[in-house]
Amino acid sequence: MKSESKDTKITMRISEEELMEIDSFLNHNSKYGNRSEFLRNSALEFIANNRIKLTSGAQICMDIAPAYEEILNSIIEEGYFRNTNELISAIIARAFDENLVRDIIRVKKNSTRGIKGIMSSKQTREGSSLQFNKSRGKE
Repeated sequence: MKSESKDTKITMRISEEELMEIDSFLNHNSKYGNRSEFLRNSALEFIANNRIKLTSGAQICMDIAPAYEEILNSIIEEGYFRNTNELISAIIARAFDENLVRDIIRVKKNSTRGIKGIMSSKQTREGSSLQFNKSRGKE
């Protein structure tokens, strides 16, 4: 739960073109609120993104299905998480805590074994055919 604190007003210098860009964005994306909300959330997300970069030294980029992205965004908009990094970090932590990652790896290993078995039996059959054709050619 957030502690009650008085908001502090700040002044920011920005070019007219940059302000027009922000206003244009907000006109087409009303879910981001007014300028103050947008700039506050943008600044906090910038800090969170860079804090993660500074602490982990790695940045992960990934493509996700639009339906999943929509779900993630709605969870953030509902206020359960501050930003995408916080939400995805929680999902990853939960996946490890509940051994879901181990289960995924086990399934992948099993499917890889199946593929390796198919490939080795195919190579054996191809090798037999090749040997058979070579021996027929000698006769």
